Amino acid sequence: LYNSYPMMAPRRLVLLRDADRLSAPQCKALEPVVDAPSETTVVVAMGSKLDMRRKIFSQMSRQGMAVEFKVPYENKLPEAIREMAAERQLALAPDAVDRLCLYVGVQLSEMANELEKLAIYVGDRAGPVTANDVQELVGVSRDASVFEFTDAVGRGDRRQAVELLHSLLDQG
Repeated sequence: LYNSYPMMAPRRLVLLRDADRLSAPQCKALEPVVDAPSETTVVVAMGSKLDMRRKIFSQMSRQGMAVEFKVPYENKLPEAIREMAAERQLALAPDAVDRLCLYVGVQLSEMANELEKLAIYVGDRAGPVTANDVQELVGVSRDASVFEFTDAVGRGDRRQAVELLHSLLDQG
């Protein structure tokens, strides 16, 4: 199939999902595909942690490209949210950013959806998106953890501690 001509398209797309789970013999069996690439087929290898030291993935990277989509750490999340909002010409109040961090967390695709909803919701309204806007529109999709709650208590962040406590109680 890899070397056959594509039907009704200039190229065939082959998705290699969970490529990080391939065993060494499976990788070895796929190396000829990468050694002699087909002009009519594009191979995309996806996985949560690809070992770029393996021959097959280093070859793919050399002959094509490797792109890594990292999930931001919790301390970098507010910055990532502000960047995503700026791409949508959406101004966020600091408390709105905090509320988004609390409600959505590091799920960036979900964050993009919530920012789109907020942009539509505020429309041409003057001023930034507020925490009340976020509370009214964004559902809590992130499960709060006891560890986050105790960290907030330890930091003396009463507002976040109370919100996390409510979230934990809602989760049962």
